[in-house]
This record gives sequence, structure tokens and C-alpha cells, in this order.
Amino acid sequence: MSNDHLRQPEEEKLSRILRVIAEKDAFFLTTHTTPDGDGLACELALLLFLERHGKKAVVVNADPVPEIYRFLPAADRVTIWPGSRDRPTGYEVVFVLDCGNLPRLGPVSELIKLDAVVINIDHHIRNTNFGAINWVNPSYAACGEMLFYLLKRFGPPTREEAICLYTALMTDTGSFLYHLGPGTFSIAQQLVDYGASPEEIGQHVYFERPLVSLQLLSLCLTTLKFDACTGVCWARVSQEMYRRTGTDEEDTEKFVDYLRCVKEARLVFLLKERSNGVKVSLRSRRQADVEKIARFFGGGGHRAAAGCLIPRVSLAEAEKLMLQVIRSQMKEEREK
Repeated sequence: MSNDHLRQPEEEKLSRILRVIAEKDAFFLTTHTTPDGDGLACELALLLFLERHGKKAVVVNADPVPEIYRFLPAADRVTIWPGSRDRPTGYEVVFVLDCGNLPRLGPVSELIKLDAVVINIDHHIRNTNFGAINWVNPSYAACGEMLFYLLKRFGPPTREEAICLYTALMTDTGSFLYHLGPGTFSIAQQLVDYGASPEEIGQHVYFERPLVSLQLLSLCLTTLKFDACTGVCWARVSQEMYRRTGTDEEDTEKFVDYLRCVKEARLVFLLKERSNGVKVSLRSRRQADVEKIARFFGGGGHRAAAGCLIPRVSLAEAEKLMLQVIRSQMKEEREK
């Protein structure tokens, strides 16, 4: 896929989306629960773009903006639902970005009106094509790549939009390490030319952490385990650790990437205790397919990076279940 031309079926979908943008005036933008850099940055880039073209737009998410992404332009304009006293109304179009299915929107899904045009833009392999328009293609490195093509049809993005889209690419590729698309580096360079600063964005995302977050990490790393037989490495974050350090789950952002540093590991996972179960973040080393593992528990993502929620279990139970599924998957692969 070149930088300037999409395949014909995608051109047709993009044309339909452009027509909706031209014809409609009010837009509702959202992404999955616990928003990551890709989904959140795409929402904000699209918000700024739509307003620049005289449209009304609102961003509504189920969870707050993580601290490491609050530097993004317009990040302070994200509405949280439930939590806001005003139920968003009057919109004609819903953009669902970087989200494989409607249940992953959490409570925000209840806001989607039946008569709204739902536009689904995503690069996850298991997307359920829930929109009236579904632009879904796993060959893209990030949803941010797709938004780049969309916005550029109206001319060069602004500096603020470029900052958002570069953040989307950088974070969803693990700093340009995995699931790269054919045009990823070319797009990144263009976004730099439009005003995005890799140094400033990288500083915000990777090198500005509250002290309590590192104190939480130190506790997390005391739980580090490694199974030499399977090459699996994992660690835990408990509710007690949050209480001791005055932190919450937001402060675990990028913790799983520390586990990826283990040279001997084939795949890694981080268990994060919640009131309703255990959130699991998985990362691959040496070509292991972690999306397949997350999917077993109703989650998803990419081959190299995925996640899931195991409801109503303890950390110990979640750890046992994860190891059982991982070992079963590895056994199936060996027997093929």
C-alpha cells in the first residue's frame, strides 16, 4: 500500500465516509474502555479536524484520559460517561475508533442512537463490522494511520492533529517495533514535517512518570516469575499495592513493556487486580501469537500485543487460568 493510494474497496469506503462528513453537521466520537494512545489520539485528531471544518463534535469515553496522554491537544475536552451530568444529544454520526466491537465501548454504547450513522474505523483482526460503514483493515499499524489518510484528503493536517496522529502510531507500534504497516515510517515522517516532535511526544509518554508509579513498579517486579520450560514471564499488580502507593490502574501504563525486556522470554503477561476480576495485558516475543490467547478469554488485540478481562477471579486464579491456556496453545502449535 503506497502513501497516496488505497486499494479500490478502501477508496469506496473512504469516499462514503467523506460524503458523510460533508453532509452531516454533528458528530459523536468514542473508543474502547481504558483508552490507549491510538484510540484516544485518533479521537482528538478527528475532533480538531471536524471543528476546523465547521462541524460540531464531542468525544465521549467510558474512562478518563490517562495522565501520560493529557499533553495531547484537546485532551481536556473528553467527556466521561457515566459521570457527566449532560447526556450527549443532537448528533447525527458516531465515529467508533480503534474498537473491535460495541461491548468494548462499555457504558458509552448505551448512548448510541438507533438513527445515527455509525462509522467503524479499526485495524483489529477480530472486528465484528458493527457499523453502517466499516473501514476495517488489520494491515495498518494503527488506527492513526487510517485517520491520516482520511484527514489528508482535506489537505495537510495541522500541527495539533499531527501530534495526535504521531502519538497514535508511536504508541500502538511499541515505539515502531511491531505490527508495522508498509507506509508507517513514511507517514511518521510526514507527521514530523507537519509539526509533530518525536522528542517531545516520547518524553511525555515514556519519560514523565509520577514517583508513586515507579514505587508501584518496584512492588510489581517483586512478583516477577519465569517458566523456563515455556519461556513465559509474568507479574502481578494487586489492589493492596495500589493502596500502599496511593496509585491506581492508570499508573501501570507501560509496565508490561518492562517484562518484554526479559531476554529469555517468549511471551509475557501482566495481571492487574480489579474489583470485578483481573485485567491481563499480553506481549509477544519470538513470534508468539498473544491475540489468540486473549481471544480465549473474550479479549483481543494484535498478534504481538493483546489484552483481556477475566471476570470474578482472584489474581491466583487468573494466573492459573492464563498459564493453562498458554501451555495448551503451545502444545497445539508443537503438534501441528
